[in-house]
Amino acid sequence: MLTISRFYKYYAGLALAAFLLASCKKQSVHLTFELIQTPVSSNINKSYWQSHNNGFICGGKRGESGFIYNTIDGGKNWNNLLETDGLSLYDIKFISDSIAYCCGENMCLYKSIDKGITWNKMDLTTHFDQFYNGVLRQIILNKNSFIIVGGKNDNIGIILTFHNMKINDGFRGFSNELRSGFSFSDSNYVSCGYGTAYKSKNDLSDYYPLKLSDDFFTDCITINSSVGIACGYNGGVYKVTSPDYKTEKLYEANTVLKKRLNFNSLFFKNENEGWVVGNNSELLKTSDGHSFQELETSEKSNFLSIVSNLNNELIISTSDGKLLRFSN
Repeated sequence: MLTISRFYKYYAGLALAAFLLASCKKQSVHLTFELIQTPVSSNINKSYWQSHNNGFICGGKRGESGFIYNTIDGGKNWNNLLETDGLSLYDIKFISDSIAYCCGENMCLYKSIDKGITWNKMDLTTHFDQFYNGVLRQIILNKNSFIIVGGKNDNIGIILTFHNMKINDGFRGFSNELRSGFSFSDSNYVSCGYGTAYKSKNDLSDYYPLKLSDDFFTDCITINSSVGIACGYNGGVYKVTSPDYKTEKLYEANTVLKKRLNFNSLFFKNENEGWVVGNNSELLKTSDGHSFQELETSEKSNFLSIVSNLNNELIISTSDGKLLRFSN
């Protein structure tokens, strides 16, 4: 009788969990967007838009190829600016009207000084030992300085620092890959990644570890000098407050009552209004910074990044070479 009792209790528990899951599931809302076709069919890891019409994309297939394209008519036509052999590109940003950087696999870093028309590869061998062959993942900007973070899984972490347009030596010693970070001030950077986070000190010449969360941070956005929002591959969205670096979890997926989510990128207009994207066409929106609503699209792919342009439009890049543009 004891075995039968346990049997019924077990399945009663499963039934209750299923009921709660069904009752807690919110009605999803369909997103109206403009689909922008591009000349590529592989990952668009990041896009950068100077206006509605003028934009850049970078990406490629890991270990095989990479690209940079530009459009000046809102995505109707594209110019092939750069193709790389064996090196996918992960982030592209302008630090001034004319100077831009694009980073990628195997310590790959390209620079343009003519508004993104031509790109030249930078030599980083004098700044890193030869064994540093990780991926440069993201460029994090501030007024007079910026950093580029990256690494390789749980055995290499990289922070490459620039101050007043000059490159400093790459910091050695991080054990875990870094994916993103916050720029709270010109000398206050927090770099986040593979279950780890580090805070800059001594004018970017050194860093010390922070305990933010055990998530695999994939993207961060700085709201102001004291507040930042981050998302993680384990399905979390977090608010980080400087200078005490207190972390508040705004959203948590991957629980018994929530489906499995892997977040890749986010964009927040302020502390309350934001969007988070991830694998399997996942798109969430919040208007209060705490309750998140799922938005549906007709596109079935991984959403790799979400950025904004100066026209208050949001652009999602996908794993099959498409862009989704909509008003925020």
